[in-house]
Amino acid sequence: MKPDPSEFIVKRAFRRGFVTRADVVRALGVSTATATRLLAQAESSNANILERDGHGLKPCPLAVPPAYASEDALLVELDTGRHDPARTGLFDSELPVIYVSWTNSMPPKPGILSQITNSIREDRLLRIVYVGLRAGEKLKERRILPLALERMNDQWRVIAQDIEKAGAPLRVFVLSRILDAHQDRGPKPRGFVHQGHTDSATELDVALNPKLTSHQKDVLARELRVQKGKVRVATRSLHEFERRFTEKPANPDAVWPPLMIKAVK
Repeated sequence: MKPDPSEFIVKRAFRRGFVTRADVVRALGVSTATATRLLAQAESSNANILERDGHGLKPCPLAVPPAYASEDALLVELDTGRHDPARTGLFDSELPVIYVSWTNSMPPKPGILSQITNSIREDRLLRIVYVGLRAGEKLKERRILPLALERMNDQWRVIAQDIEKAGAPLRVFVLSRILDAHQDRGPKPRGFVHQGHTDSATELDVALNPKLTSHQKDVLARELRVQKGKVRVATRSLHEFERRFTEKPANPDAVWPPLMIKAVK
């Protein structure tokens, strides 16, 4: 989906303070004449929040940016990787963005991701070769119905129904640990109930560590969405949440930690 020129102009006006015809040409790759027309259209359709400033536009005094140009919207754009100037209103030199990832989410064999996405789109069964991190776990072929892709921190996962388990429960398979995948042409089990990929929420009673200062407690409570001593977490993500933010140990049957640091160079 192409960026909306008017939204770019409004975003840049509020996030940069002004927007010029040259900005429009540079970000959207249009001609000077087209940029002039787009600025005029944006000024006309946003007369309550934008005003003329020489050869460009700027926010009207005390104007409030629309939701799509807000700070919250900017963080969503950055968080989802949509940080090109046409979408954020800011050029790389004005807002350098760096993404850090320690993992390679792609499966080791070409075509696996396509098999998964095709199965999701066509609602068909898939056979995958998978290896988890339980102690002594070996490669195993599993019969699943993929429902959606999910990103957990910097790890991509497949939400699927495990066809070989009674009731075909929802399970999560780490994308990079799927070593092979091919279509299963067999029928769904008798009495199969198709589940949705959305997850229920679990409410936890929590307390902030007493070693934290009052300011640390304030920022963490906001960061982790702690309200009245409670936090709501998607049930499927509960284990990861507890492992990251509480003293909960790893599963006893899991090989953990996966890395042992031998030396720091």
